Amino acid sequence: MTGNCLLHATRSIWEIPRPSTRTSSVDDEPPPLIDDEEQQQREVPIFDITGRTTRQLMRPIARRGVVNEDDDEAVDRLRRREDAETSNWFEARSIPCPSQAAEAALISRILKVPIGQRQTHSIPKIIHRFWTGGPMRPGAFRHLFDDGEIARRAGWRCYLWYSTTVEDAVDAILPQERRLLRQSQRDSLELAGYEIGFVEGLAPGERRGALQDVTEETVVKYAQVAAQAVVRYRNYDVVKYFSDFSRLLYLHALGGFHIDVDMRLGDMDLTATYHHNDLAGEVPLLGTLARDSSNVDVVRRLRALKTWRDRGSAPQEGYLEAVTFLANAAMMGAGMYNGLIATRAATQHVRLAIREFQVRANKMLKTGDLPTAMGLQPILLCGNGNGGRRDLAMCESVPPYVLRLDQVTDESDIGAGLKR
Repeated sequence: MTGNCLLHATRSIWEIPRPSTRTSSVDDEPPPLIDDEEQQQREVPIFDITGRTTRQLMRPIARRGVVNEDDDEAVDRLRRREDAETSNWFEARSIPCPSQAAEAALISRILKVPIGQRQTHSIPKIIHRFWTGGPMRPGAFRHLFDDGEIARRAGWRCYLWYSTTVEDAVDAILPQERRLLRQSQRDSLELAGYEIGFVEGLAPGERRGALQDVTEETVVKYAQVAAQAVVRYRNYDVVKYFSDFSRLLYLHALGGFHIDVDMRLGDMDLTATYHHNDLAGEVPLLGTLARDSSNVDVVRRLRALKTWRDRGSAPQEGYLEAVTFLANAAMMGAGMYNGLIATRAATQHVRLAIREFQVRANKMLKTGDLPTAMGLQPILLCGNGNGGRRDLAMCESVPPYVLRLDQVTDESDIGAGLKR
């Protein structure tokens, strides 16, 4: 990756100077040199956000030898130094947790592009979710129900989309009690404020900005491929690829925010109106950081930020490191992940991505498969796939709320096969 996006936090990012790690109560004499064999005699923790003094917030991730435990003077000096640093950290380096807007301003300085700063090309306050087939897992259903009520109270609209074609085929192998549970869940989600819609109805030609070459027959054709993969081979991956196509359809038709069902709204500011970060209003807001908790570097930092927000304060150095790391992770993830997509309706980039999906899908129909949307990310970012501005577009795709969502939940791990 080239350009100015991959930056690390420096003193210029935050105006408060870093206090010295040295204190008057600590002996300035360095610990004695020890050899490798002695180095393994005693272990002390290394912590993940700053590597030093977030021990009250984070679990140790590694241990290393520092001094020979038989050297009482060196051990005592080390302990006094650590105690002093820990005390100074929380007294001198603690800062109030910034608001989402202030956090977005910091991300802007890190990535060198305006994040959440523009007031043109607003994105409709509509949240889209997609689920088709059998009933949802209990955890996912509770998440959607709670988020739906929160969003409705804040004046947002929520949609839950499914495919009638897929479910007509799946119902042949789905027990009746599972079909009844699915319907009961949808009835409850309607009470929570969701509008339930089927993607086959997204293709009428009279809709503003409708794609004339995407007919209901086109949608049904792709849905049948997904349905047959489930019925014949119990292969749900093809349903995921069909959902990739579906989210592009409803975002093109209505605009709004697609959020995968295993993610939660978390602390996202629902009072704000969000806009595209690019001048043309074409680059969607993305921001997926991880698929599941196996990405420990991302998960630890997200949990640290959540802990600090709940406390109301954060260690300055640890906060800067976490935000810098995650801002760059969100930028890099724009080329891979589509669990989060936010855009206004009928953009050229989404239209081109839909057409590219059709081209690839039509070539794969005989194989009984559909293309993954991962290959469409360059088109979503750049429209014509021109890599000349891809670095900039990846930065512009980072949303101001990226650190506020609950992106990795138990449902993420269940879906990935990490939990049962």
